[in-house]
Amino acid sequence: MIVTTLRSATTVSGPEGIAREWRSLARRGMLFSECESIDHLVLHPGAELTTCPPARVATVWYVIRGRCRMLGPDGSVRHRLGDNDLALVPPGVEVKLSATDITHLLAIVTLSDTVARSLPPRLPCMEFPADEPLGRDIVR
Repeated sequence: MIVTTLRSATTVSGPEGIAREWRSLARRGMLFSECESIDHLVLHPGAELTTCPPARVATVWYVIRGRCRMLGPDGSVRHRLGDNDLALVPPGVEVKLSATDITHLLAIVTLSDTVARSLPPRLPCMEFPADEPLGRDIVR
């Protein structure tokens, strides 16, 4: 588990000195699912973020707070996103986000359906000896 605060975020300045903040909340190996990563990002007004994930992952962009635009390859506005909006980006599709004010985002990267279907079944298990207090409660 990663526990972090906004003060510990990595800050990256863009070409015009416009800040983008990024913090990893979880990475594969920490999650028991087809989830690759969960990240929290803060884009400051005018900041842009371009992502081009590999063909094996899809990305969910969730706007916690703020406003941004999702731009096409030619720079045209494809979608306007605001508080509580969500955009699902298919595997391998390039996305450019442009903040119009301070925008807090969650990026949830998951394996594509094709990749997930090829994985062996996995089930979480928690085994406790029946003679331990916690085990007795679970076994009943």
